[in-house]
Amino acid sequence: MNDQLHNAERVAFARALEELQPAFGLRLNERVISQLVAHYELLGEWNRRMNLTSLIDPVEAARFHYLESLYATRHFQPQIRSVIDVGSGAGFPGFPIAIFVPTLRVVLVESQMRKVVFLRLAARRLGVKNLSVFHGRFQEYPSRDFDAILCRALDRFQEQLPELLRLGSAAEQILIFAGRELAKQCRVLSRDRWRVTQHTIPLSRRRVLISLRPTGFTWNDTTSSIEGGNTIGFT
Repeated sequence: MNDQLHNAERVAFARALEELQPAFGLRLNERVISQLVAHYELLGEWNRRMNLTSLIDPVEAARFHYLESLYATRHFQPQIRSVIDVGSGAGFPGFPIAIFVPTLRVVLVESQMRKVVFLRLAARRLGVKNLSVFHGRFQEYPSRDFDAILCRALDRFQEQLPELLRLGSAAEQILIFAGRELAKQCRVLSRDRWRVTQHTIPLSRRRVLISLRPTGFTWNDTTSSIEGGNTIGFT
């Protein structure tokens, strides 16, 4: 009975990926769908033993966890070759992105050891060679060897947002999944340092994807003051 149930969930998940992907502007090939299904199955198996995510329904998981994660790739800058996923949790958005773009180097940053164990096991089981996992808080991440930061879920998000922006001070791009209130805070904190654009996430009324790109402004550079107004673009 359990095998039948799990098979039905697997089929429903794969069908949801195929049917909903056009809404996100995505085209997933057979390899990608197969690996996303494998990750979803492993997530379900581990979720029955420890709480990795509260959302495991196959259709909702396909939409909210996997396709929403992959939607971020549509807004990557062309020069992005390596990313860190801050507060990755069960692997979102970084794990699906590593599967979808195998040439991209992805580091998942996660502070909870039980989730780190799951992420490392999943990477080995699925053979995702371009993915690694850092165990610790994002403030402890020792390197700045990334082009972009991804962040979808973070404890005390509004409180930690200034530190996240400092971590990305030398990055080409920061992409944040958020509600509209957090988007407002991003605009306030970014000031002249970041050019901010906002994209409504498909099939969502409240959630947005915020893209921050450096303007080149530095507070110590007196020649970088802008004539004629603010350089930050809001959409």
